[in-house]
Amino acid sequence: MVAFFFRLYHKKISPKGLSVFRILFCTVLFFEVLHIFRYRALYFDPIPFLETANIDFTYLLLGWMFVLLFLICGFFTRIATVLNYLLAVFILNNLGSFEYHMDYAYLGISFLMIFMPLAKTYAIDAFYKSYKVKNKFDKGLDSYKVSVLYYYLPVLVGIGFVYLGSIPFKLKSDLWLGGLGVWLPASLPQITILNDQWFLNQKLLIYFMGYFTLCFEFLFPFIFFLKRLRWPIVFSGLVLHIGILLEFPIPYFALGVIALYALIVPVAFWDKLETIICRLLKKEKKKLTNKLEPIKVVHRDRIYKLKGHGLFILLFIFILLQYNVMFNFPVSDGLEKHISTDQQVLKSAFDEVKKLKKKIAIFSTRYFGITAHGVFIDSHFEGFTRIYTLKYNDEFLPFYDRFGMPEAYLRGGSWINFNYRVNKPHNNIENELLRNGLMRYSSFWSHKNNISLKEASFEIVSKKINVPFYWEENLLLKNRMEPWRQEGMLFWKDNTSTFIENKTER
Repeated sequence: MVAFFFRLYHKKISPKGLSVFRILFCTVLFFEVLHIFRYRALYFDPIPFLETANIDFTYLLLGWMFVLLFLICGFFTRIATVLNYLLAVFILNNLGSFEYHMDYAYLGISFLMIFMPLAKTYAIDAFYKSYKVKNKFDKGLDSYKVSVLYYYLPVLVGIGFVYLGSIPFKLKSDLWLGGLGVWLPASLPQITILNDQWFLNQKLLIYFMGYFTLCFEFLFPFIFFLKRLRWPIVFSGLVLHIGILLEFPIPYFALGVIALYALIVPVAFWDKLETIICRLLKKEKKKLTNKLEPIKVVHRDRIYKLKGHGLFILLFIFILLQYNVMFNFPVSDGLEKHISTDQQVLKSAFDEVKKLKKKIAIFSTRYFGITAHGVFIDSHFEGFTRIYTLKYNDEFLPFYDRFGMPEAYLRGGSWINFNYRVNKPHNNIENELLRNGLMRYSSFWSHKNNISLKEASFEIVSKKINVPFYWEENLLLKNRMEPWRQEGMLFWKDNTSTFIENKTER
């Protein structure tokens, strides 16, 4: 394995794919941060605009977007990657109940970007360097190219670990093992943004997509670097994540992973694309290799070995951390049942190991985004038989529409929050989390729409959702057509909220 790693490290290719990835991924992250900025009072204030957060995130979020613009342009790239990572760690770890699984990918990739040669081309830094720097190492073709490992590591961390981290959950899921892991979430109106009932009625196609997704995610970490499979993998991944983009209200997750797939695209593709663009612009393409002097580059074995060992150690640490979060303390759990009462010292040692592993898992999640990924599994749907939202003057607020589908306010972290932490399985109007959530969202919406909370009233309505764990024709259509009923009222008086529950039998 070590020999294989160093063969890959010494394989040098064009850096254009890395630059394309930098532009795409940082653009996606920019719009994610912009979304957080627009809804920052909802994300961070205990009661939006009435009871503000201890920390004002306004300037931090503006600064983060400014740093991301620098990264997109490739300007002061190395400094910008460090600032981007520090801001990501601080802000994303303060999202609380608005965090979602893409946040962990942002953390892991932002950390790796610090060590990646992202600005060798398609960057202001590269343009400046080509005219100002007169170092012979920068004139050699070998110094222009980069190790292929810089392509593989982000893919492994940002896609491979995410896919692999979901497999232990899916292998215990009746839904995924039954081939319906794609179908059921797309058939629940509070989860999907696309009315594609005709497609969902194609039973054989639905089963094929469910099993294909499961197999693809399991195999991906072990095959993505195989040259002959590059285009089939890219095509499969794009279809999967374009489907997620169209189907679910998590656009930045879909687009962020698509940006990572750019690293799997053969680098020759970017050369061809550059040539086509230059021809369209009626400009002659000037290859960097024609500008460079074909002089002999001083071999720097010690520097190469140092970087190679550093990347190897980094990869090894990431694999260990991923293993730790995927498998819940296997040493302790596997042996604990064999410990008798007269072996308390040994049991205590296992308990300490368990605590240490838990601390390591928390650390790796907060700072490297390495975590388990139990997304769209059975527990997310069991008991999810009713959803709640608000109406004002008989109009639905922009959370769920009249069919129960996510509206404009619910994208990314705000959708996860409203759909899984405000609304949740086995929910009812007496639930304190539901009431707090409706209070916060109504306060935020009211401020944005100049509605005074000195005196205002909102109707609390609910909708029944059918969640079968077997295939059913026209399920999305039936769920969309379920009527809403009034559950109670939310009154605001002098900036204080009061709930009145309907006493009618449910």
